[in-house]
Amino acid sequence: MPATRPRGRSDVDKPKPSSDAYTGLLVISLIALIAGCVLLYLDYSQYGDTKAPTPTSRPSSSGPGAGGVPGGGVQGAAGAQGAAGAQGAAGAQGAQGGRQGRGQ
Repeated sequence: MPATRPRGRSDVDKPKPSSDAYTGLLVISLIALIAGCVLLYLDYSQYGDTKAPTPTSRPSSSGPGAGGVPGGGVQGAAGAQGAAGAQGAAGAQGAQGGRQGRGQ
């Protein structure tokens, strides 16, 4: 009967796998994360413990979506009409472009 080998650890030492480029990228990303956290803390620590003052009065707006700018709603509507006109013009040019290519 032949001698059997034990299933446990072998006596032969296997070489450790060498670090590759991905290990280097992991180290670089870890350093970048730590540096980012340090910079975030330094930026945050510059702010004091005081809260922002509350505004005493609000500016009146001329309607929803106007943002306090006079005539803001009217200008927005004109922009929407211009966009619809541009789409219509592109459709008209597309129809003409097909006819011009045939030499008519």
